[in-house]
Amino acid sequence: MNAGKLWLGVVLAAGCRPLADAEEGLADALVSAFRGVGADEAQLASTLRNLEAEVYASLAVGGEDLAARSARARRLTRDDVQHLSPRPEAPDPADAMTVTVTRVSTFDVDDHARIALVRDLAAANLDPTARNQYLRAFQEGEACWLARGCDWLRSTATLTKEVPLSPKLTYTLHKDWRWVDLAEEGAPRWAFIAVNWNPETFRSETGDGVVHQSYGVELWLPRDGRGWVADTARPDGFVDSTGGGTLRLFTLWAESALGPALDPTTEEGTIRWGTDRNLLAQEAWLKENP
Repeated sequence: MNAGKLWLGVVLAAGCRPLADAEEGLADALVSAFRGVGADEAQLASTLRNLEAEVYASLAVGGEDLAARSARARRLTRDDVQHLSPRPEAPDPADAMTVTVTRVSTFDVDDHARIALVRDLAAANLDPTARNQYLRAFQEGEACWLARGCDWLRSTATLTKEVPLSPKLTYTLHKDWRWVDLAEEGAPRWAFIAVNWNPETFRSETGDGVVHQSYGVELWLPRDGRGWVADTARPDGFVDSTGGGTLRLFTLWAESALGPALDPTTEEGTIRWGTDRNLLAQEAWLKENP
């Protein structure tokens, strides 16, 4: 079996159970986090506390069932992307399909903050679909990020996606991270959020691959018991904010044409599977770089 067929078989087996739409509270909270990343800290902290509760109450984040810890978020509107700079070009964000994936990490939030400073993500094997080129450059915050001496870390990256059955495609990605203190009282409770986006449409050299638009929001939330805690025992796979480590969440909104025509369920499953592989790659990097 060639690599492309093997890859597609893995995706079909692991990622293509149809996703459920996120519950209304979770769907709204995901979009609020994306569009509110630049709000004052108190407002953003409130938004993220609400999102934290919605995630734990809605998804089985502690289980191995990928579909049970994933959901289909609400699609974006033009108003939802107006805060980005540089602002994306013309495509209607409502045309971008969307997937949310969660995973519980055994590593603390501060451990994950180190990954944001990796410049060569290809050499670090941090993205299985960009193994030969993924270079990041920083515009703000590199020297002060880990010590939380500044709120923001801002970057651009050039990466080449190489996915079986799809044309090779190189594009630019903007990504900004921000520290947020979630504590309502007492000692700080540090989390961070990141948003990423493509400022324009990118095409492959052969012209048969296109990234029309892409937006993402990521969260790193401490599992320190100071967030949402279940009042009663949950079904298998459901956990609360106790237990240590970090709750990871990544929501992607994307519109692209990167290969063979796939039905919507398979395309959605491909994105979900690839997103989860990236979260696993970050876990592997942290194990190798204590």
